[in-house]
Amino acid sequence: MSRIKGVTPLDGYRLEIMLDNGSEIILNLESRLYTVRFGMLWTRSF
Repeated sequence: MSRIKGVTPLDGYRLEIMLDNGSEIILNLESRLYTVRFGMLWTRSF
């Protein structure tokens, strides 16, 4: 199982996730902004 090595915030509520096996994942959180778990991300000043 790979582990997260680093995370970089990108424009448009996206995260670039770097794994210890050299893989990179772009995670788009925009569709989750109105959920309880990720709702605080909707406010950019947070």
